[in-house]
Amino acid sequence: MARVRTWPIPMQSRINIAVKVILLTWAIFVPYYLWILFKGLNNTLPPYPWPAVIGITYFVCGITTVVVIAKRMFRQAMRDAAVLSGPPEGSSGEITLREIYISSPDHLEMFNSLPWYGKWFGILPSGFPRIGVGFRSYPAVYFASGSLGITQDQLTVSAATLSSDPRGPHGNLVPGFQLKIAATEVSSVKRFDMRQILRGSIPLPFLRVQTTTGVLRDFLVCSGSLDLTTMVHETENLWFSLGRLEARGTNTATRGPTRRSEVELNVPMPD
Repeated sequence: MARVRTWPIPMQSRINIAVKVILLTWAIFVPYYLWILFKGLNNTLPPYPWPAVIGITYFVCGITTVVVIAKRMFRQAMRDAAVLSGPPEGSSGEITLREIYISSPDHLEMFNSLPWYGKWFGILPSGFPRIGVGFRSYPAVYFASGSLGITQDQLTVSAATLSSDPRGPHGNLVPGFQLKIAATEVSSVKRFDMRQILRGSIPLPFLRVQTTTGVLRDFLVCSGSLDLTTMVHETENLWFSLGRLEARGTNTATRGPTRRSEVELNVPMPD
């Protein structure tokens, strides 16, 4: 299990969030109190107990709105802090993640090319990866889900076999393949901001891995945890481990060749 690491939110981000929350609170509550003041001055307030009922209802809805928006801003700030932070120290670089998402820049380009009604109402091309929510399906920004392991000299990615029934939680994901990539074959590991392609989307913290051999030479990977904070933590640890693997591969390549990667595919990869 990957060690969980936390990142402090920079003070400037905290101040920005506090200012936004204060302005939002003013924007929500000031109109109500101005309305009360105007009605009171003109003696046109509704009869008791309606002012109290309206006030309590307005207060509860307003506070709920402020709390929800503030939590989203703090989560975004935590994600940004993780992206800007350096890799953790004191770790061997070995890691195992039981749940990951696998995508690629090409898949995100295909996602971006879908018509708006396809994204909103689930009217998708045949075979496009999808997520079932209730009675509707939505396109997925990843084409496979599975597990990942990194040792001293190898990266292993295994896709899980999931139901392809569109009525299930997932549909049309690549059901089962395994990548075994030697350290010397990892040519590049970078952070990837999917908003470069999908503007306006809530981004997953993908890492971009490029290799010199194999069927899948340019792919994206991140933790598949359902909890956003855990996803960011695990992906950050993965970033560090992949960096160590790439560095070991570079050092090994200067001493001589090593074995080639093994790639086993049971189904064709998406275009």
